Amino acid sequence: MTIALSIDWDFFVYENPLWDLQHNETGMHIKTLWSLRGHLRDLMKTDGNEQGFWDRLQEQAKLKDVPIYVSESHSFAFQVCLLQKPELVISFDTHHDLWPRGIRSSDVFCHNWLRAFLQASKHHRAIWVYPKHSAGLFKMPRDKIASRCKPRPDPYRLPAGTEIEAIHICRSGAWTPPWLDEQFGKFVAETEHFSRFLFVDEVGFPVLLKATAGGGGKGMRLVDFPEGLAEAFAAALAEADAAFGDGSLD
Repeated sequence: MTIALSIDWDFFVYENPLWDLQHNETGMHIKTLWSLRGHLRDLMKTDGNEQGFWDRLQEQAKLKDVPIYVSESHSFAFQVCLLQKPELVISFDTHHDLWPRGIRSSDVFCHNWLRAFLQASKHHRAIWVYPKHSAGLFKMPRDKIASRCKPRPDPYRLPAGTEIEAIHICRSGAWTPPWLDEQFGKFVAETEHFSRFLFVDEVGFPVLLKATAGGGGKGMRLVDFPEGLAEAFAAALAEADAAFGDGSLD
């Protein structure tokens, strides 16, 4: 079974509903408002489950050379899944992200990206893995699209015979405080032991993917838009490995 994993950093970050924090993916919510929430610094921490997460995952599935996509917003997971077309999407998240879409069918945001993918890929399924600190807080919608996503509590084990095609990690800075950014960076950096990064939110387009030992056009791909990253990444790896015996990219 082929799957894509999407891991929201807020999966590991405890937030008490009584704090009544307002969240929205705007500059004000991602940066400005956190400067007014210093009183939460000793309260809003990770639950500790990010430690050893990748080790636990490697015990359940092969992760070597799986492409890693890192973004600010969870909405980018929609593009990753649409390109990879996994049989199953597993989302580790505080929220189910199955809320209704906007007036336009093209509206894809952090709160509805999973609904958008299931709507676009009618034969695929999803699993929402939620942490203990969000158990019971967010009820699943009751409709045909949402019924193809099954909620499961953490800890969760991947299905037997799982083949991971891509991993997406998002910071979700509107929900996670900047004083946890260093821990987020360490969490992402731990993937260096088994894979490569694609820092989607931190590069402009077009971008050139180039093999470490490449040249003369071999093992190189020019990507004009984020939608083409996954396909270009796979093609460049295969060509570089065939031509130079080295599938690594700069």
